[in-house]
Amino acid sequence: MPNIELHPVVDTLDTVPESYRGSYEHRDGRYVLAKPLVIDDPAELRGALQQERRQRRELAEKSGQLPPEVLDELDGFYTEAVAGGLYDPNGGGREAAMADLEWYTGAGQLDGDPASLNPDDFWYFAPLDAAMK
Repeated sequence: MPNIELHPVVDTLDTVPESYRGSYEHRDGRYVLAKPLVIDDPAELRGALQQERRQRRELAEKSGQLPPEVLDELDGFYTEAVAGGLYDPNGGGREAAMADLEWYTGAGQLDGDPASLNPDDFWYFAPLDAAMK
């Protein structure tokens, strides 16, 4: 981090970093450092940054990992949901993809006539196609 040198009196604020200009007052044609500057302890800031990085790393390592009690119930949930009509038993396929394309077009996220769009350009259907055989 570069050092910032602030002079107690300056002729112009052009040499003062933007974030510190509010600490100066114009007096007798010059600018005087009038407000006390409070500077954070760099060691404390480094410690906070290290803690933040550690927390982000731990969160990244955990992302996508559901607790075992949730994982144990997923198959049952989806089996019941398909049986109850909540989900299409074939995964929705291209019909569901076309409905999505219509929605995205209507929402302004995609341009053009939805009927002219090819779902294969947006989704990878090979695993679903193989499962349906």
